[in-house]
Amino acid sequence: MRRLILIAVALSVMAFLLAACGEDKIVTVEVEKEVIKEVQVPGETIVVEKEVIIEIEVPGETVVVEKVVIKEVEVPGETVVVEKVVIKEVEVPGETIVVEKEIVVEKIVEVPGETIVVEKEIVVEKVVEVTKPLSGQLAQEAARYGGTLRQISRGRAASLDRIFDTNVGGSIPARHIYEGIFSWDMTLGGSPALADKWTITPDGLTYIIELRQGVTFHDGRLMTSTDVIASLNRWHTANAGGKLVNDFLDGGIETGLTAVDDNTIQFKFAEPFGELFNALSGEPRSAYIYTEKAASFPTSEDFGEELAIGTGAYQLDVWERGNKIILARYEDYVRRDDPPNNYAGGKKAYLDRIEFVDVPATETKLALLRTGAIDVLPTFPLDFYDSFKDNPTIVLMPDFGFIPTMDFDTTQAPSSNIEIRRAILAAVDVVSIMNAVAPRELWILCSSRYVCGTQWESSAGAQGLYNQANMPLAQQMLTDSGYADETFVFWAPTELDILRQTGQVIGPMLEEIGFNLEWPSMDWATITARFNEGVWHAHNDYWGVGYRGTPMRDSVLAGNMDGEPFNQEPGPSLQTAFFKAVTVQERQEIVDDINRFFWEFLPSISFGQIQLYQAVLSDVRDVQVAAGLNYTSAWLDR
Repeated sequence: MRRLILIAVALSVMAFLLAACGEDKIVTVEVEKEVIKEVQVPGETIVVEKEVIIEIEVPGETVVVEKVVIKEVEVPGETVVVEKVVIKEVEVPGETIVVEKEIVVEKIVEVPGETIVVEKEIVVEKVVEVTKPLSGQLAQEAARYGGTLRQISRGRAASLDRIFDTNVGGSIPARHIYEGIFSWDMTLGGSPALADKWTITPDGLTYIIELRQGVTFHDGRLMTSTDVIASLNRWHTANAGGKLVNDFLDGGIETGLTAVDDNTIQFKFAEPFGELFNALSGEPRSAYIYTEKAASFPTSEDFGEELAIGTGAYQLDVWERGNKIILARYEDYVRRDDPPNNYAGGKKAYLDRIEFVDVPATETKLALLRTGAIDVLPTFPLDFYDSFKDNPTIVLMPDFGFIPTMDFDTTQAPSSNIEIRRAILAAVDVVSIMNAVAPRELWILCSSRYVCGTQWESSAGAQGLYNQANMPLAQQMLTDSGYADETFVFWAPTELDILRQTGQVIGPMLEEIGFNLEWPSMDWATITARFNEGVWHAHNDYWGVGYRGTPMRDSVLAGNMDGEPFNQEPGPSLQTAFFKAVTVQERQEIVDDINRFFWEFLPSISFGQIQLYQAVLSDVRDVQVAAGLNYTSAWLDR
């Protein structure tokens, strides 16, 4: 008689994990594995005896988990032995990780009259709870994990392909999904992200960069130098810094950028290029590392939502277009060991999810923040600053701002006369101009060509020239300049609040100095359309980190800024020297020379710097703000 004998065992475990991604936390995970075994003995009674004991040894105490002992199956007239092997691997380094692995070997054993042998191995990975209390820093660290942070989007994201699209709505989500070899730190300098270590040859021509080991994309695939080179080949055609890198590389990027091995790349330059790390860090059209497949798309084509796969601490979970983008913690993220430093440095993904919610109406945004329905409002009208600063549930976090300016056409008389420009500089009262734009708490004095607070801030050359507010001196200087009452055309747009407000101070100032002023009412679109007509002498503007964050992206310094007709040596030569300088000290000295250059030749006059603020609920901790918001180490104290 044929008998098939198997044994039925069902295991269901509710377990907990203490530590994921190398960080200490507690999350609940349900693990269930069912192994079905049957005993088919027609007409006979089957008795299965099972004993279950649950235990795991943790230093200093015993925590109950599960231990299964299967004894025998008794079939009348014979005893059949069924073999079950349980192997458990438990790691408890410090008190941080407990993992159990179970291997079940299932056999059909010999039965009198017939032998059937089948064997299979089942591996069950289980996570279990350690109930031993954590102490000190470990307990504080574990308590930070969990929760969902909600931010009002800065605009609707059209794409998460940051080479194809630079719309601001996709910028902050993308910074959490993707990483570059180097990324912006808190001073907007280039610091290592995916790069592990590097060497530079003494002649400054060759950079060998080793990538972090074991980094995976969100689809689980290992990142290699093939992905890096494909991504940088796409980037260099779309990004201003990438184009400079290509120009300096020996033979261009096609031959100057190569893979040494799967984890190492090499840049070979024809002449020294000291701005490589900053070039790889800037926005827009950032040098993020995408999968090779995504990087194969032309820059004019969106690689699509399905390829929005990075190596960052958070991955795309849900995208409801026109409604919200939801990111989830990437559990297999490989982090750096150094402290968080904006989008460089070590990142700790404490949050379970980050939601970016599209809310177009300003009043609705403000109401959602005040009621606590959202956690972060990234921008808001300056009129609401006073009400926010007095609200104990809201923290206002300063960000890099922008610099209002007065820019000159240095090719058309009378503004081509440097003495006339210096006369205007003598009259400028920065406090009056900036107070017309924002409350005193929202702006700072800044005599730097490049945004104050960044690594290239400099006050060189401004002493005695910045914020003179000396109208009698200005009037005398205008007389001494040879000015002959020619018409002086000043453009200030009427529909943009900041430019309209600065214009309302600058226009009367020019008239008081003694200019025969023509000050037409125009909107910004009309002004920009007429920039190259040669019919204006000054207009007001404002500049942020995109153009005035580094000499690398300073088109006015280079002498090729559309609408700003200024091309004066040694400006372009200083920019080239900045690119070639290898050390930070050398570049800082050149930046000081650049700042002196602008104060000497005055293609524009900088006023102060308006500080942008992000409104954040007071129980959101460790948000980093530097040209945008960073939640890669943020947590919720609630």
